[in-house]
Amino acid sequence: MNWTYKGKNIYSHEDLHLECTDFVYELVFSDNTRYLGKKTVRSESILPAQKKGIREGAERVFRHILRDDNGKIITSKAGRKQARKEGKKAIKEPFDRLVTDKPFTKYTGSSEENEGKTLVAKAILFQTSDKKTASYIEVAMLFENNVLFNTEFNNQNISGVWFDDSLKGLITC
Repeated sequence: MNWTYKGKNIYSHEDLHLECTDFVYELVFSDNTRYLGKKTVRSESILPAQKKGIREGAERVFRHILRDDNGKIITSKAGRKQARKEGKKAIKEPFDRLVTDKPFTKYTGSSEENEGKTLVAKAILFQTSDKKTASYIEVAMLFENNVLFNTEFNNQNISGVWFDDSLKGLITC
């Protein structure tokens, strides 16, 4: 069974948008239940440049880096602010940007709620260029569809924070 996106079959990474790193999806099962989730399909690594050339499959990028007196990269916002006050300048340094494709074509979900169910459709709802956007859209859709209280959905939690039994103590009069 193939993924679909806007009515088109998706067979591989080449069928996704070039900048797509994550997508929000919907799985439909034979018992007419659904599951909403997100999947990472590409990951990006920024590695220090090698002296002997660019890594295979990578592209060379340059970043402005602040280093302390010992040569270590200053990563914290407060540390960078202090370094600039002390008159240190950022130096443009080379890095290798490596994008790795993650398998997704045979993915049928990793949720225990869906085990033993027969999958009838896999749809990509949104393609995103970063994990933060995918997470935001996923959570918005989960709340919008009221998945914790709607028996049409198999989702039992939202971001591992809100669960379907979170309102057990609710008293209604």
